[in-house]
Amino acid sequence: MRQAKEAWRVQATRVVRHCLLVGLAISVIASVSSCSAVRSFPGQLPNVGGFVTDVGSAQAFRDHGMRIPEGAHGLGYEADSRGEGYPLHAYFSIPCSEVPAFVAGSSLSEVGYFWDLPSASVQVFAEEEGWPVSDRSARWYQRPRGPSANLEALVSGAGAACTVYLTASE
Repeated sequence: MRQAKEAWRVQATRVVRHCLLVGLAISVIASVSSCSAVRSFPGQLPNVGGFVTDVGSAQAFRDHGMRIPEGAHGLGYEADSRGEGYPLHAYFSIPCSEVPAFVAGSSLSEVGYFWDLPSASVQVFAEEEGWPVSDRSARWYQRPRGPSANLEALVSGAGAACTVYLTASE
């Protein structure tokens, strides 16, 4: 009887060890695969609120029918190609003299004020990134014009440097 109990205890210990090792292996594999899925791109904003940037800025702009202007600097962006509507949020600075070419090249139409935009999501994003609501130089754009716009832009600044904020979806 004693031998049977000892054999059972040895067998139970083996099963527990095996289960622990399998569980540990699964945990390590899951951890490594989730770490490798997180990529970092130049200019990428931190992944927050379930928003995970998974494409580079040039690809995201191209997918949304835009091109980052040659003279742009200070780019910050987030783009989740797997997210519903493939959201893109970005900001960058360009010489104000390049704004008309960017607006024309992106097929943007100027609107009077932010309340003329379908969602005004660009205003929310710009405020989150430090744009002051009191800025009187702001100019607002959308594409296409009207309630189905899928790209909203805010251009702030006058003189030498302008900052462009934009939000887009497909």
